[in-house]
Amino acid sequence: MNIIQKLTISYLKENKRQTLVTLIGVILSVTMITAVATSAASFMDLLQRRTIQIDGNWHVLYEDVPKESLSVIENDSDTKATFYSQSLGHARLDENKYSSKPYFHLLAFNESAQEAFPVNLIQGRFPANSHEILLSKDAIYNSGVNYQIGDTITLTVGQRVNEFGEYLSPSDWGGDCNIETLVDTKEYTFTIVGITSEPRYISSWGPAFTVITALDSELDATLSSVDVSVQLSHITPKLYNHAMQVASEANVPKDATESPMIAFNKELLRFYGVTGNDSMNLMIYSLAFFFMCVIMIGSVSVIYNAFSISASKRMKHLGMLASVGATKAQKRSAILFEGVVIGTIAIPLGLLFGTIGMGVTFNLVNPIFQSAANMTIALRLVISAPSIIIAILFSILTIFISAWIPARRAAKVSPMIAIRQNTEVKIPRRAVKTSKVVSKIFGIEGDLALKNIKRQKRRYRATVFSLILSFSLFLITTYFLNTLQSAYNLTLETINYDLYMSGDSTDYGYALSHSSESLLIDEIVSLPSVKDYNYIQKAYTYTSITEDLLTEQAIELLKGEQSDTDFSALLNQFELKIYGIRDDVFNRYIDQNNEISNSSTIPIVVINTNQFLKDNKYMQVNLLKEIDHLTFHSNEYQFNVLGYTSELPMGITYDFLSNNIPVITPLSAIEGMFEQGVFDGGYSNLSLYLTSDDTSTLENEIVNLYQEANSLTMPSIFSLQKSHESQKQLELLISIFAYGFICLITLICLVNVFNTITTSMLLRTREFAMIRSVGMDSKSFNKMIRFESLFYGLKALLYGIPLSIGLMYIVYQILKSNFEIPFTLPWSSFIIAIFGIFIFVGLSMWYSLIQIRKLNIIDALKQENI
Repeated sequence: MNIIQKLTISYLKENKRQTLVTLIGVILSVTMITAVATSAASFMDLLQRRTIQIDGNWHVLYEDVPKESLSVIENDSDTKATFYSQSLGHARLDENKYSSKPYFHLLAFNESAQEAFPVNLIQGRFPANSHEILLSKDAIYNSGVNYQIGDTITLTVGQRVNEFGEYLSPSDWGGDCNIETLVDTKEYTFTIVGITSEPRYISSWGPAFTVITALDSELDATLSSVDVSVQLSHITPKLYNHAMQVASEANVPKDATESPMIAFNKELLRFYGVTGNDSMNLMIYSLAFFFMCVIMIGSVSVIYNAFSISASKRMKHLGMLASVGATKAQKRSAILFEGVVIGTIAIPLGLLFGTIGMGVTFNLVNPIFQSAANMTIALRLVISAPSIIIAILFSILTIFISAWIPARRAAKVSPMIAIRQNTEVKIPRRAVKTSKVVSKIFGIEGDLALKNIKRQKRRYRATVFSLILSFSLFLITTYFLNTLQSAYNLTLETINYDLYMSGDSTDYGYALSHSSESLLIDEIVSLPSVKDYNYIQKAYTYTSITEDLLTEQAIELLKGEQSDTDFSALLNQFELKIYGIRDDVFNRYIDQNNEISNSSTIPIVVINTNQFLKDNKYMQVNLLKEIDHLTFHSNEYQFNVLGYTSELPMGITYDFLSNNIPVITPLSAIEGMFEQGVFDGGYSNLSLYLTSDDTSTLENEIVNLYQEANSLTMPSIFSLQKSHESQKQLELLISIFAYGFICLITLICLVNVFNTITTSMLLRTREFAMIRSVGMDSKSFNKMIRFESLFYGLKALLYGIPLSIGLMYIVYQILKSNFEIPFTLPWSSFIIAIFGIFIFVGLSMWYSLIQIRKLNIIDALKQENI
C-alpha cells in the first residue's frame, strides 16, 4: 500500500460522517440494482412455474414419431429428458348433458410424462397400467353416468372423420358431430382409479372430455408411433431451427403445409426469454437496455455527488501533496482508490441487503398476492448467478463512473489554486448582478437569494442537475410503465363477460330461441348469482360503400397492395355484421330524440373502433368517418346510422379490420327479419352473456334448470373464469413490478436530491453565518431560503420538462416497433412531479437549516470550506 492509499484511508477515517454518507449512498444504489436483478429473476421463475403448472414442463413436442426414430430424439445433444404420450382417439358417449361435447378423448402418458404434464388429482391415484384410467370431474358430471372410483367402463375408441372423409384432430369441431364417424375403432375396458380436474393444457373449446390412462409396455406394443415431449438442456433462440432439423432426422410426419408436426410450449419459452419473433426480441432487448440505463443514471447521480463533495473537501490536501511532488495520476488515483475502498465495503453489503430485502418483501406480499391472483404458487426468492454477476458489474461500473469525473477534475487543479481553494467560489465581473424586477417582486430576500445562487454556480448547477435528473427519471419511468400496460391491454381481446351460452351450430341457436320455450332465458337471468346479462342475435348482410366514407388510415390498411379494381370490388361487397342487442341496452347508445317511424328502416349504431395487426404491431383504427345521416342499403331495407361508438356492449369484442362494418341494433328490430329475407344466406345464433362473481355456481344452476326442463336441448356453456384469472394474474404481476419500480426510482431520486441539497447547504455554513452576523433576522433568513427553493424548482422545471418529453418520445419510438399507440403525455404524473419537487426541496432545505442553526456563528465563521 503506497503513501497515497494510506492517506486516503486516513482521510476516510477522519471524516467518518462524510464516509458514512458516501457508503450509505453506494450501499443503497447496490441494494437497488441487486433488488431489480433479483426481482426480475424471481418474477421470471414465478411465471415459469405457473406456466409449468398449467401447460406442463416441456419445451418441444414431436407428434407421431415412428418408434424406430425415437433414438434420434433421445440421443440429441440438446435433449435433457423425454416424455411419451399418445392420443388413442375418441369414444362417443351414449348420453351426455352437453351436446357440444359428445366424446371422451383418451390420452395415454408414460410414467415420466405423468409428472411433466400437470394433472390435478382430486381423488384416487394415477393409473398404474393401460387398463386403468383417470376421469375428469367435468367428464363424470356431464356424461350422464354417475361414475365412481372402482367402476369398470368399456369404450369404443377410434379416429374422428367428417363427412368428407377428413381426419379430425382433438381440437377440431368438424361441423356437425352427429354426421361424424369413428374409424379404426378398438374396444378398451378400463377401471376408474382416480378423478381429476379437467387438464388446463387441454383446449376447453374441443368436443370431448379428457380421459387419461397409462402408456405401459402392453399398450406401447400396439402403437407404431408416439408423441414425444422434450425438455431441453439449453434453451436458446436456436432451438426452433434445431427442432426442425431433429424432426427431419426423426422422420416426423408433415402436415398439409409440408411442415413437420411440431409444437412448442411457447408460453413457457417466452418466460425463458426465447421467442421466435425477432421484432419482439428487439423490443425486449431495447427496453432492457433502457431500464439498465435508467438505473445506472440514477445510481451514478447519487454516488457521483458523494465523491464530488469528497473531492471538493480534499482539494486542499491534494494540493499539498502535489506541492511535494505528487503527479496528476497519483492525485487521480487518490479519488479512485477511495471508490475502491467504498466499493469493497458497500458492494457485499448492498448485495446482502438487496437479497434479504426482496426475500422479506416476497414473504410479506405473498398472502395478498396469492389471494388477489387466486394462485397456489408463491413468489420465491431466486438468487441466480447471472443476476448477482450483473448486479456486481453494474455496481462496479457505476462506482467507477461516479469517481472518475471528480478524480479527473481534482488531477487538473494546480497546487497553488488547490491550497487557496479559490476554484470553489468564482465571482467574475458582473456575475452576481440581478435584475431590479427580482427585487420588486421578491424583495431584498429574493434578490439576495438569487445572488447567492449566482455566487455558488457549481453547487447550484449540481443541485439543479440532480433535480432535473430526478424529475426526468420519475416521469419517463412512469410514462414507460403506463404506456407498456396500455399497449398490453390493446393486444388483449376485450372480454366483458364471465360466461356465455350458445346453441349448437346444427340448430342455429334454437336452444336459446325466443320463438319457443323462451321462458328459460328469463329464468336464467333471474338467478341470484347473475349480476348482469345481455343476449345477442347475430346476423349479417351485404352492402356497398364509397371510398369517401372511409378514414384515411382505414383506406391505407385495407387497400394495402391491392389494385384499384380489387379495392373497388371490396367496397362493393362490404359486410354489415349485425348484433341485435336488448332494446334497453341499445337505447344507451343513441340520442333518445332519434325516433324511427319507417318500419323498413333499421336503426343501427356503428362500432367504429377496430383493431389491426400489421408488421407485428397492434393498432386501433376508426373505420368510417363519423358522418351524420348516413344510410346503408341492403335488399329493400335501409340501415339508418344513429351514431358511432367505441364502447362495446357485453358480449361483443373488437373486430380486426377487414371488409366488414360491425353494427348494433335493437333486438326488436332484428327479430322476424329473417322471414322477410333481409339476411339472405345469413345466420341467426342467439347467445346469452352473463357476468357473475361465482361462475362455477352459476354454471351448475343453469345445468340444473335444463335438467328440470327435459324437453330442451342443453346449449353450449362456456366459462371464461380461467381466462379472466390468467389475465388478472398477468395484470397484477405487471402492476406489482410497475409500481415497485416507480417506488424504486422515486427513492433513488429523493435520496439523490436530499443528499445534494443538504450537503450543499452544510458546505455553506460559513456563508450563512456571515449573513446572520450582519443582522439578518430569522424571518428574513427563512424567506431567503424559501426563495432559493423556488428558484431551484423553477430552473429544474425549465430544463426538466422538455428533457422528459424528449426521453418519453424515445421510449415511445421503442414501443412503437411492436405497438401502434398514440403519443400522449402523462399529465397527472407531471403534476405530481412538479409539486413533489417544490415540496421536497423545501423539506430538504428546512432539515439543513435545523442542522445549521445548531452551530455557533463564531465556530461557523472559522470553517475553511465556503
